[in-house]
Amino acid sequence: MALGYRQQTGLGLGSALSCPSCTGSYKATVCGGGITYYLDKTSGWVGSSASILANTYVAGNVVWIKQGSTGTIYCAEIDAIVSDPPGPYRIDEAANSGTGPYANCASCIVP
Repeated sequence: MALGYRQQTGLGLGSALSCPSCTGSYKATVCGGGITYYLDKTSGWVGSSASILANTYVAGNVVWIKQGSTGTIYCAEIDAIVSDPPGPYRIDEAANSGTGPYANCASCIVP
């Protein structure tokens, strides 16, 4: 099921307005692997629980990603924010003690 978003206006949530910042995805490359994934910009994981992402990410941030609540965790570097739709991998914000992204691939440790 695709999630729909509405844009917040001065009068509340607009019923017919789309949320332009909610579309697209984070383009990320697995550290050391060269594999590219397109990550959801709003939905993610905190451990095995689905969640709304607490952080906003920019190019250069290194994050944990995985497919599914118990999927294998990979470190990946955010390359850009793109208009491509997100794929099945999502950011797991349980990484780095939940305090945001790692500084670089070398500092990213998976369990």
